[in-house]
Amino acid sequence: MKSFSLPAAFLIVLLSTTDAVYGGAPAENRDSVLPILPTRIKLYSESDWNKSTVDFSSIDTTLNHLHQVDPVKAANHQYLGNLGSPYRSLSYSPTRSVFQTLGLTLYDPYLLRLDDVDYWRTNKRFTELRYHMGAFREQKIEVLHSQNILKNWNAGFNFKRFNVQDFLPRSDTYYNRFSFFSDYNSANGRYHVYANAFWNTVKLQANGGVTNDSFFLVDKPGNLDMKGLPVRLTDAGARYRDKSFHLANYYRLKSGADSSARILEVGLSNTLSNGSYAYFDQTADSTFYNHFYLGQASDDSLRFTDWRNRASLNWRPGANTKNNFSSNLTLFAEHQYYRLWQRMETEFNSLAAGSSLTLEHNSLSLVLNGQYVFQGDLEGNYEASGKLVRTTANTEIFAGAQLTKSRTPVLYELQDGNHFRWNNSSTSVSDARMTAGIRLPVYRFSLSFFRHTTDGYYFMNQQALPTVAGNTVDVNGISLEKDFRWRKWGMDHRVNYQQTDDDDVLRLPEWSTYHSLFWERSLYRNTFVLRAGIEARYISTFNGDQFMPATGFFYLQESVSSANVVLIDVFMNVKIKTASFFAKLENIGNDITTPRFYLTPYYPQAGMIFKFGIRWQFFDQ
Repeated sequence: MKSFSLPAAFLIVLLSTTDAVYGGAPAENRDSVLPILPTRIKLYSESDWNKSTVDFSSIDTTLNHLHQVDPVKAANHQYLGNLGSPYRSLSYSPTRSVFQTLGLTLYDPYLLRLDDVDYWRTNKRFTELRYHMGAFREQKIEVLHSQNILKNWNAGFNFKRFNVQDFLPRSDTYYNRFSFFSDYNSANGRYHVYANAFWNTVKLQANGGVTNDSFFLVDKPGNLDMKGLPVRLTDAGARYRDKSFHLANYYRLKSGADSSARILEVGLSNTLSNGSYAYFDQTADSTFYNHFYLGQASDDSLRFTDWRNRASLNWRPGANTKNNFSSNLTLFAEHQYYRLWQRMETEFNSLAAGSSLTLEHNSLSLVLNGQYVFQGDLEGNYEASGKLVRTTANTEIFAGAQLTKSRTPVLYELQDGNHFRWNNSSTSVSDARMTAGIRLPVYRFSLSFFRHTTDGYYFMNQQALPTVAGNTVDVNGISLEKDFRWRKWGMDHRVNYQQTDDDDVLRLPEWSTYHSLFWERSLYRNTFVLRAGIEARYISTFNGDQFMPATGFFYLQESVSSANVVLIDVFMNVKIKTASFFAKLENIGNDITTPRFYLTPYYPQAGMIFKFGIRWQFFDQ
């Protein structure tokens, strides 16, 4: 497992950006070179550009989530116990695509994707440094930078690297990701270009879990002793890499001014993605795997290419200020070429057409979307959705529906490895999802409901083989959020309930909750802010899926119950001008209120651990 010195790297980056605080001017002239300009930094996505009103967001300068450095743990999902380990979502909200996908999602919360790329509007150079460290040699560093090359041309990059070592035997994780982004807007506002590229690298060791429950659940080893627990695989691991390049051009024909302007916009975009996945095991273990098709040593690999081209036409007739009405219509056509190589080559070509319509009148907003594959290997796939929102000064009420017909991901159809092989016929999957809810921002309250029906639900059975359910699967759920503020005290609550009608094929916890109690104090005109508190997470008992290292999929099991524990953390977040720090103790109830437990069978969760981190933001004229 590759190692690196994050503290040294952090110090180098910190020293190299110190001039950003002073604008790079000589020491004796720093107070007189330039007047201090107010900072204006806005973020938006490419999809926001086609809306009637661009939804800008701001950088996060708060202390709200500073200490939450593990996105999987923060969302109450299932994983193997340490940062960066394979994960499975415990909230049933599957994302289907009318196009072909690989189906390997076990690293998604940690990777960069096209939808994650933000573009910037700023009048200053901006740099943000993040670093944290914790038990098991856990270290993470992130560097984000954005600046204007010209007044209407912005560019930046985002670099993140983290690793965890010495948790369990053969459990090390290593992630490295880098992205570059840039956007250009012509002086007359008619021509706009978006470009981005990103690279993801994942290197994981694999151990198959501990060999015996009693070593962990009965003997209750401390964190330092967990490195000595016997595991099922002693020389296995996985490697995942992908890279993506995206370029989009938009040209507007415009008449009129402001919101009443009529706009006709033509867009062309191209996205090329390549990736690979490999599983290796140089020491055969006949007690863990039943089949060895290619020999005692495993070296399974696959490569994939996903190339998409899209042409769009966007029409905005302009807002009718007299009737307070506006509309936005987009028509598009998109082509996908997908290729998978896994000892043999498989190709998919598909062509789709679609539209998006937005209507706004007074407090009502209606959004309709549709896409249909009319030619190629995935012909007949479709997606249709609609959402109606009524917004007043203090209330937002919404209702929505979505219908999707898609095809099982390619790895559920084809697998040609040393331990697993299958060649299944393609299967259609139909999803219907209905949602409704209410938000009361003034009262910090929201309540939502959903019902999701899947026909053709696919999963991995108890033999870790792909299977399609013989009947429809229904999942109903409700989510409640309520925050309280009183003087210097605050409480945040998140409660999620979901129930499936067929737990023989879909295993989910019914309850998943988060609760936080904190005290916050601001001093010296808000240049010093302190927040200290305690937070608790709860996941109700369920038979969590087992993990199969050779395929990268979670699969059903009956023998081990997971969760049904309360995890308690204490934290302290401090902000001093543009620098923020946190310190936290995770799982302080270890062996007191929280017994030893699994989220994934035979993969122990750590006891009480300490983490410390920093976020430092630099603004330069």
